[in-house]
Amino acid sequence: MKRTATIIAKSPDGKRCVAVDDALAEEILEFIESNPKVKKKFRYVTDLILHGHRASELYDKEDIEKGCEGVIAMKLLEGGDNAGIYCREVYVKGMYFVVIACEVIAHKSSQKNSHREKEVIRRMATYDYAKIHEP
Repeated sequence: MKRTATIIAKSPDGKRCVAVDDALAEEILEFIESNPKVKKKFRYVTDLILHGHRASELYDKEDIEKGCEGVIAMKLLEGGDNAGIYCREVYVKGMYFVVIACEVIAHKSSQKNSHREKEVIRRMATYDYAKIHEP
């Protein structure tokens, strides 16, 4: 499925970016802005990504089956809410690495992926970002 995204943050060398899926940008950005804890953790995770670091407790692959390897989750709230944003990792023309925020999961009842989350992951694995642009 062809989609577009807009870059919202870029590393100093320009080789890593964080973007938001254009179709769901309003929902994703509203989710981030609605809770100060989420906003702070999103900034922190974004900074980790832009500097090439990985912290699996905050940002990890959702590799549920073959074909879903490029889907990851930003874990932004813990405990009862267990909220986060599912993202796609893509390489654009072999020049730079982009993490695209695609779907909000406002509440997850357990650490394991339910049928609903697995369907979201499978759907996201089919996303083809034809155009990633700067604001």
